[in-house]
Amino acid sequence: MLTGNEILGTTKAGEKFRTYAPPQYEGLGNKLIERNVEVTAKEPTTSPWATLLYAWAPILLMIGFWIFFMRRCRAGQLRPSASARAARKLSSQLAEK
Repeated sequence: MLTGNEILGTTKAGEKFRTYAPPQYEGLGNKLIERNVEVTAKEPTTSPWATLLYAWAPILLMIGFWIFFMRRCRAGQLRPSASARAARKLSSQLAEK
């Protein structure tokens, strides 16, 4: 059975195997059919959870940043960081001299 690049099969001895074909190896199904190998092909499927995550991740990330910045704001002003306060203090001390 071929599903995308994944190959599932059974040997003549009845042992099951699983392997992957390289993406650039096209025409594998035709070559197997030429050698009288029974081939069943399926479309590759993706997880609905992965699709949902890819669709909603950017939106949730933007909402998370918005909440982060809104929590840092007080009365419409961002609180100065410690480095900005230290630089302001240093510049005021230099101005006094």
